[in-house]
Amino acid sequence: TKAAVISWATTSEQKVCASQLGNLVHKAREADMVSPALIVVGDVAGLRTPLNFWERKALMGKRYLVPKIGTGVSKIAKLLREQGACVVEETVGEISPCEIDLEKERLSQMDWFVFTSQNGVREFFKNLFRSGLDVRCLSAGKFAAIGEKTAETMKQYGIFPDLIPAIHTGKELAAEFSASLSGKEKVCYVKAAQTDDGLEKVLREHCHLEIFV
Repeated sequence: TKAAVISWATTSEQKVCASQLGNLVHKAREADMVSPALIVVGDVAGLRTPLNFWERKALMGKRYLVPKIGTGVSKIAKLLREQGACVVEETVGEISPCEIDLEKERLSQMDWFVFTSQNGVREFFKNLFRSGLDVRCLSAGKFAAIGEKTAETMKQYGIFPDLIPAIHTGKELAAEFSASLSGKEKVCYVKAAQTDDGLEKVLREHCHLEIFV
């Protein structure tokens, strides 16, 4: 009778030992099979070859350490696990929102608002609304987003960006954005306190920059 022992079934650690039922104990010991394990007995054990989609996953058995910000599951970790990888996520930082009192007169003087993250967009508008203001005080300015994800978050607040770089990096945003400036514009750059992407340095050379942290 066909039989198999499946150790750590359906995980990236999955290991299978197939044999006739009479030899299964001997074969399992030789293969150093460990628990937790399933024992499958019968003709279904012979279907492993045509049905073995799991062990054919591209990253099956590979191990990855993924640094992340915050407590949620990172997108890259999710994608790796879908390909069979064993992923350990390590939190290396967290996002701590801060409260800022925004002033209507100051905001209404801005020619541009620059956002480089979805979190920056959310926190800026939270502070805007908490200050008793709405998007009308931003109507004189244009908006730049570092990428499509940031732009999609801006659209949730009724803002459609005027500028999104072709390549979604701070360097490319700095290059494309600075090319459109005359040096007289007032630019509001919304950033995290510990961000150091080089964008701030470039902006200071091409405009009157105000940082909202």
